Amino acid sequence: MSLNRFIVLLCCGLMLQACSLSGEAPPADHFYRLPEPSGELSGAQVHFDHVLIRPLQVSGLYHERAMLYVDAQRPLELHRYHYHFWTDPPDVLVQRYMKAWLLQHRVADRVSLDSMDTGEAEPALQISASLSGFEQLRGGAGTDVRLAMDVRWNDADGNSHSARIELKQAAASAGLYDAAEAFGQALDRLMQQLLDTISQKSA
Repeated sequence: MSLNRFIVLLCCGLMLQACSLSGEAPPADHFYRLPEPSGELSGAQVHFDHVLIRPLQVSGLYHERAMLYVDAQRPLELHRYHYHFWTDPPDVLVQRYMKAWLLQHRVADRVSLDSMDTGEAEPALQISASLSGFEQLRGGAGTDVRLAMDVRWNDADGNSHSARIELKQAAASAGLYDAAEAFGQALDRLMQQLLDTISQKSA
């Protein structure tokens, strides 16, 4: 056994022994998922036979499952929570939520998440998006979550459109369970805004 490996194992053993002697259990990991879509549709109604939502583009920390937060006093600094994780990276959670939202509100008969799954017929609506904000905002006037996306879509006629949607959603408390609930509410609002914009562009 190499000296470096022996030192690492010794340190781990000492840490475990210290935890047992202190009588405190090691911190437990917590995992969060988004709630089911909710809310009622408002405004003009549109319907599509088939929608394709391409995998969302993300960068940096948004590739990871750790839950993130920003302190109101230091808005340029992004932090990870220790021991608190999403069940999947945010881009996967949001893409699945968008699909569930469209199906639950009967905006689409079929929603694909991969262009390889669309079949021969072109989807009536094709959506691409990049996720640039998915974090809890701590401090200030209250506890909110922030959601920001740049969305692009092509309609059945081949016309291309884009929109940036950024919003904050108040959470019931500073707890991360309530933050997960608030992210679901924010996504409900984002999807309604996106649908309204698509309806206006299609008119």
